[in-house]
Order: sequence, then C-alpha cells, then structure tokens
Amino acid sequence: MKPHIFWILPDAMRNKKGGGINKRAEVCYEFDKESIRFKNAITSATSTLMSVSSIFSGRFSAELYPDFKYVNDKKIVTKTYPDYMGILKKNDYLFNSVIAYDGAGRLLFEDLLGVYNTKGSETRDIDNIYALFIKMMQEKFDPAKPNFVLMYIPKSMKRGPDYTKKIMDYLKKQSYYPDSIIVLSSDHGHIDYGKNTYLGWMKYPRNHSNYITESTYYANCNIKLPARLSHVKKKVIETPICLIDIFETVLDYLDIKTDFKDKKAISLKKIIEEDNKIVRKRLEKRIIRVDTKYHFQNDRKTRLISSDGNYLIQNENDLEFIPKHFKEFYIENEKESLRNCLNLIESRYNVSFLQKVKDKKIAIYNFDYVGFIDIIYKKLNQKNTVSILDLKNLKKNYKHYDLILAIVNNNYFYNYTSLYSFCKKNKITLVFVDSLLHEIEFKKYHYFKDTLRRVKAKSKAHLIVKIGYFFFLLFTQYYEASLFNEKRNYHKVIINL
Repeated sequence: MKPHIFWILPDAMRNKKGGGINKRAEVCYEFDKESIRFKNAITSATSTLMSVSSIFSGRFSAELYPDFKYVNDKKIVTKTYPDYMGILKKNDYLFNSVIAYDGAGRLLFEDLLGVYNTKGSETRDIDNIYALFIKMMQEKFDPAKPNFVLMYIPKSMKRGPDYTKKIMDYLKKQSYYPDSIIVLSSDHGHIDYGKNTYLGWMKYPRNHSNYITESTYYANCNIKLPARLSHVKKKVIETPICLIDIFETVLDYLDIKTDFKDKKAISLKKIIEEDNKIVRKRLEKRIIRVDTKYHFQNDRKTRLISSDGNYLIQNENDLEFIPKHFKEFYIENEKESLRNCLNLIESRYNVSFLQKVKDKKIAIYNFDYVGFIDIIYKKLNQKNTVSILDLKNLKKNYKHYDLILAIVNNNYFYNYTSLYSFCKKNKITLVFVDSLLHEIEFKKYHYFKDTLRRVKAKSKAHLIVKIGYFFFLLFTQYYEASLFNEKRNYHKVIINL
C-alpha cells in the first residue's frame, strides 16, 4: 500500500524569525531535525486563494483565473494540467480534510479535499479544531487504504503552532508518523511589522496580498519522507524551489508518472536524494513568477525570480529595465495567462443575460476593472451601441442610453453610491454585475456598522479595549480605502451616441 500523505498548511507563516504570530514557529525548527527543509521556498502568490490554487494545479497563479470570483466559482482548477487530485484518486487515495474557520479557505477546499467540517463557528477555536481532527481520523480515516489528509490553519489562529505540534504527536502515538509522507508548508509569507505591530502597520497598511517582498513571497516548506521511499532523513536545501513543486515531488516518490507537456512544476526528488547538478541548475535558472493579483485586477504587482535576478513589474514600462530573457518569459506567460482567462470569461458571457442584449444603447460605468470592462465593451458592441463613461459624462449624456451597466469588483460597492443615487433619482435603468456577470443588488457599505460588528465579535474583551479597537479599525478602514482608491485605474472614456 502507498503511504498516507498528511499536509499541514498554516496560513501566512513567514520563513524566518521575527515578531507577531506569522513568524516561523518553533514546531518548524523542531521538524527541521527530521525532515527535508527547503530554505528558499517561493510561493506563486502572496494570498491564500491564489497560492493554494497554484500549488494544487502545478501552475503559476496568474495563469489560472481572471479574478478572485472565479476561484470561488471554479474551486481549484482540476481539469487543466496537472490534475494532481485526480491522479491520487485514481491511485486509491481517500481524501479527508479539517479546515479551521476561514470562509475563503472552505470554499476552495470543500469539494475537492473531502472537508470533514463544512459549517459551524466552532471551527474558530483551536481546541475544537483539534477535536474535529481526532473525530475525522476516527470516523473517516481508513488505515487499510492510502489517505490524503490536509489541515488548514488560518493566520488569525494564534495557537496554530500548538495545533500543528498536537497533530504531529497524535500521528506518532498512532504509529502513522514513521511511514507517512508529511508536508508542513505555509501558502505564503506575511508582512513583517517588526516589534511594534501598530507602527509597522502604518508603514505597510492594507492586506498582505498587496505586498510582494521577501517577507510575503518566501514560504515555509518541509517534507518528511518514510524510510521505504528515501534514505534521506534530514537535509537543508538552499536551491530556490516553488511551492508548485510539492505535488510533483510527492508523486515522483510514489512512482506515479505525470506526463504533462509544458508543466511548470519540477520534481525535487533528484536534488533531495543525490543533489543532482542538472536538476539543481534547472531549478536555479528557472524563472518563478509571483503575483499579488489576477490578470484582470487593478494594482497587480509581479515578481520574476531566478538565480539570475529578481525583478518587480508593476506596469509595461518596467519591462524596459529587465534582461531580455526575463522580458521574453513575462510576455509569453502573459499570453498564456490572458488566453486562459479569456476562455473562462467567454464561458460566463455565453450563459449570461448580456449575451441576449441587442439593439440597445448601453453605457458602461468606467470605474475600476479596466481589462474586464474592455472585454465586455467589445462583446456588447457587436450587437449594441456602447459607450464607456465616467460619472461626469454619464450625468451629461444619460438620456441617450437605455441601460447603464456597472461592473463591481468588490464586496463593498466602493465609489458606486453616487452612481446609484443619480440613477435612482432620474429613474435610469442601472444594472450591477459581478465579474461572473451575475446581476447583483446594490448594497451601501457602512464603515461604522461593519466596524461595530467586528468589535462585537470580541465579546470577552474589556470595554476600554473594545472602544480602542473600534476606533483603530474604523481608522484602518478609511485609511486603507483612501490608499486603495489612489491606485485605481480608469478606462478611457468612449462616447458613442
């Protein structure tokens, strides 16, 4: 029987010592003593949804989806190359997972990995999570068959390292530890705020997914292999690797072939077993792509990393200052990314109500989401007369249009309130759609009410602490929104009357 695979996935653990709950945990240093540590493991994205999708599909994150909506809609890509989950299932692996509370994480994992706990706020608590893990092992885990078990721990869980150690201890007590493949890998890093978190946050505000520094793209990665698969018990590998290589490596050790053309993942078996110079050179020369956003999102930052250099790309002008082979790689990879994204958007457009709209005069509101707006403009313009207008031109020319279309790329309807109020006042047909082209209802976002809701969740905190926390969160919300708006891009105005 093939060995069990246990994958412990702590969210946003940096691959270095430092302050805060996201530093490399002591349990990782203990695990170094009996595993292979990849000291320079690089993620393909600095956020969970992008990174995990990339890891589980063996492709750089930018190649997978137009934006985050498509991740939740499609879950993890399994019909593109390589389908690691499908391969393991064909080799009789059972899938069971325990996911600590995290809405995005659960949406991503639930169908593919056999999540044991699909609902319930009890999964916020570390002790309850461990109890669910034990219950899953007792009820779902079949020791007579090979099992793939994943445990996901969000960064908000302060005692996450305790949970990791308890899992390790349980596996040892039940005698699963010696003969199983055990992966301990974070999905990405996190901003290192230093000793004073609040002052650090003022320097690096907003979510960690907006940053692409060594603290965010270096991730923890250790693999322990059973003696029947490898003679290597302990090793530190300095050669840069990418997290997308993990599945390729595991399947190589299981003697399961993955004959996919153009795959981005590389098996690490040869540098683990013999420090193969050819493979090491290939890994060093390979360009690893790291992104903060998907192809059709604004404020996207990309890093291209190899032994030959490390280059940040924020716009096309940056391509002028990078070496030729980096530039060529980026251009070709962008073409692949765009092709994959357009196919997904096309599939959504063909089943949306927009596909049926014809002989209308339509104005698309040009706030945000430039690339996506351009695609929808071209599609609609085949059967309609279409303009792209800012609020100023919309107010001036609205009587010429049958329909105002606004594409919303966030949950909070940032900067759509004025548009909504104007259309309502003038009885203009206004339709909001998300990037999946579903019609959605306008819902004004209230900073005050949302902040109050988040503070009430801290039910055990002292009143003074709650008040201070409230004002800090409220300030954070406004501060981050102002910075976010500064970086928005706007499509050029196109007036067709």
